[in-house]
Amino acid sequence: MDKLVSIIVPVYNVEKFLDKCIESIIKQTYKNIEILCINDGSTDGCSDILDKWGDKDERVKVIHKENGGLISVRRLGAKTANGEYLAFIDSDDYVKEDMIELLLKSALEAKSDIAVAGFETVDENGKPLQTIAPKYGVVDSKEALRALLCDDFLETGLYPVWNKLYKTSLFDALSFPSGIFNLGEDQYLNLLLLKKADKVSFLPNLVYSYVQREGSIMHTMKASYIDSFFRLWELKKKIAWDISLDQKNRQKLINRHIGGVFDLFGFAYAQKNIECISFFKEAIKKSGDFTVKNILMLTLFNKIRAVKFAFRFFAS
Repeated sequence: MDKLVSIIVPVYNVEKFLDKCIESIIKQTYKNIEILCINDGSTDGCSDILDKWGDKDERVKVIHKENGGLISVRRLGAKTANGEYLAFIDSDDYVKEDMIELLLKSALEAKSDIAVAGFETVDENGKPLQTIAPKYGVVDSKEALRALLCDDFLETGLYPVWNKLYKTSLFDALSFPSGIFNLGEDQYLNLLLLKKADKVSFLPNLVYSYVQREGSIMHTMKASYIDSFFRLWELKKKIAWDISLDQKNRQKLINRHIGGVFDLFGFAYAQKNIECISFFKEAIKKSGDFTVKNILMLTLFNKIRAVKFAFRFFAS
């Protein structure tokens, strides 16, 4: 295996975690890599840390840019990458030493456009919280899209971009989401990439450690999150139509979406976030998915969830 692999590392105000992340990439058993560290306008010590690593290892290439958000970094990284294959690693996470070797081997042996591996969720001290080990083998694009849309997150490993290896050619003429997109951007991007792929290979090896930090959406909900959520939903509906998703899986997809609305609305209600509550109500009224049938279908599976939503919706 002599293929060049480009690893894109978006960086923004993560000085506490950055050294551990880059060190785990430097130590990869597969050596033919370029490491594109893109500093998205960090205001802490990330710039100096990145420049230090750039001086230390010629494979580390540092790009400093004004803050533009995660999508802008990934767009720039894909455009700048020289490798035949491409991976994303978040700068507050870390990876196993054989991550690239295993993913590239999977992609080459299966002749797949995307290789997917397992991962673990850990706390800031490295304590394991959860493991996800996908076991789908090798599937075509349609089956991978069905799995992302309908199967349990704990089974697929398809939501995030950072446990994968992509053929760089998939990013040619790719329409990245425009504007602010800060909820579900990984899913959005993977839906677009899986649509362009022919085959996807899966391996259950846990190669990536995702660090769960404080400051999640539950603590910092904004109206822009809700806008992103509904934009993602519109893409999911289009993909479901394009792959001729059967009725059973369509209903499962709708149930999942409405359940997600219930949960996010609950977060906004708990925070007494008037802006988000109002935004949600307008989005729900405009949506054609909140039919009596769909709400009743979900109520059959989770009455408490539905009743709580109804109370909060009409009480706010």
